[in-house]
Amino acid sequence: MDYSIALILPSRLVCETAKATMKTLQLDYPVYAASRHDALEVARSLIPRGVRIIISHGLTYKYLKEHISIPLMELPFSSLDAAVAIRDALKHSDKIAHVGSDRLYKYLLKSLNFLGVDTNLGFCDLVTERTVEEQAQEMLDQGYEVLIGGFPSTDLANRLGFTGIEFNVDELVIEATLLNAQTLVREMIRQEKSNELDRVILQSVSDGIVAVGEDRRVFKANPVAANLLKLPLEKIMGRDFEELLKECNIVNIDSVD
Repeated sequence: MDYSIALILPSRLVCETAKATMKTLQLDYPVYAASRHDALEVARSLIPRGVRIIISHGLTYKYLKEHISIPLMELPFSSLDAAVAIRDALKHSDKIAHVGSDRLYKYLLKSLNFLGVDTNLGFCDLVTERTVEEQAQEMLDQGYEVLIGGFPSTDLANRLGFTGIEFNVDELVIEATLLNAQTLVREMIRQEKSNELDRVILQSVSDGIVAVGEDRRVFKANPVAANLLKLPLEKIMGRDFEELLKECNIVNIDSVD
């Protein structure tokens, strides 16, 4: 199992599609069906295992982005995904509501218009202060008979004798997202190796070296430079270079542009 990339998705159906896509691509990344708070717990448990990027979806993606610091990549919806969900929902009833994100709701509306179906599509824009189940229950209490969304809301609908339809994502969209994530991981590893090489070089040379950015502030220095300046490294980093030289009474210095 390769833990450099992980998928945490609020739809079991999307999880199964993701697993099938990875099998075709001969990839082996972990896939978890989890929503919001549970998704956050999963994400936090993966960080010590070396995960570099998390792929998520809808409101769970937004929730994770607010609470964890590692990079996230969103698995996007498409109009095709919405059309399939609407088609399946209409097999049961035209009293349909979406419990989830505004973006998918707009796609669902477009699908209804395209199909020429005249029905009032309900929408519950989830808030984090309340559970998904509570908000889904409200939509059922309002008379909707089919809920389109992630598994917390669709499971509730099915348990209560209504119809819950999980959205899915096309395999090509999942494949493209995975390949983009792989590219980003490779770039992260390349940058880390480059930074490590820079660190080794800085540590090993006998000359004092200070690297200055376009803003004339120090962003890198080696221990020899710290000894020459008679300052600890942490008090050199981020300092205005010219002010630093004046403070240390240094006049002559070799520079490389």
